[in-house]
Amino acid sequence: MSNTYKDKGLTGKSARKTVLHGVSHLMVPVVAQAALEKKADNINDATVSGKQRGAMVIQSATAAGNALSLCVAKGGKEDEVWHTVALDTEVTPS
Repeated sequence: MSNTYKDKGLTGKSARKTVLHGVSHLMVPVVAQAALEKKADNINDATVSGKQRGAMVIQSATAAGNALSLCVAKGGKEDEVWHTVALDTEVTPS
């Protein structure tokens, strides 16, 4: 029997095909617009929410949550702004 270590990985298992995934899951909380606007709200308190530069939330403009926009924190201070990105383009798979 010949040595076939060169055909196998470090663990001895044969190489597997790597499949690239096109969709990733990122946990982003949905927050009411009114909460983002209040300086004293927990979402703006870095010690409670973890707010920092680049932190993201989904803003719900209504109680029903139908109108959504992505918000990115400019910084971690309570009075730092949230930059919004409108999600107005829809893609429907067919």
